[in-house]
Amino acid sequence: MKNPFRAILAIQPEDRIALILFAAVAVLIAMVSHPDTLVTAPMYQAGDVSAANIKSPRDLLVKDPAATEQNRKRAVASVLTVYDFDETLADKTAGRIARAFGLVRESMEKQEQKNAEYEARFAKYEDEKKAYEEKRKQYEARLKENKQKLGEEEKAEGPPPPPGAPPPPP
Repeated sequence: MKNPFRAILAIQPEDRIALILFAAVAVLIAMVSHPDTLVTAPMYQAGDVSAANIKSPRDLLVKDPAATEQNRKRAVASVLTVYDFDETLADKTAGRIARAFGLVRESMEKQEQKNAEYEARFAKYEDEKKAYEEKRKQYEARLKENKQKLGEEEKAEGPPPPPGAPPPPP
C-alpha cells in the first residue's frame, strides 16, 4: 500500500502552497457557513443562570392573553369609521321605493280584479239560486195540485179494493 503523503510530497513546492491555500479557504468557508458545528452551546437546565446572553436559534411564541386583549381593544379603538359617499344613493333609493309601491299597487289591482270576478260569480249564483227557488215553489205547487186532484179522483171512485180481491169490471 502506498503512502498518501508521498503523493503530496511529490507535488512541486509552488503547487503545494496553492493546494494548502485552497484547503485553508475551503475549511474557512465551511466554518463560516456552519458555525454550530465547531461551537457548541452550553446545556442549561431549568433554573440555571447563564454566563452570557443566549440567542434562540428560532422564534419563540410566548402567549400573554391579557396583553393581547388590551392591544386588540386599543387597535379597535384607534380605527376610524370610514364613510363612503355615494351621490347616486338617493336616486337608487327613490327608485326602489317607487318599485316597491308599484308592486303593492299592482298586487292590489289584481286583488280588486279577483274580488270583482268573485262578486260576479256570487251574483250569478244568487240569480241561479232565486231561479231554483222559483222553480221549486212551482214544482211544490204543481205537486200539491196533483195530490189534490188525485185525492178527489179517489173519493169519486171509492175506497181501493182490498188486497186479493178481484179487479172491478170495466
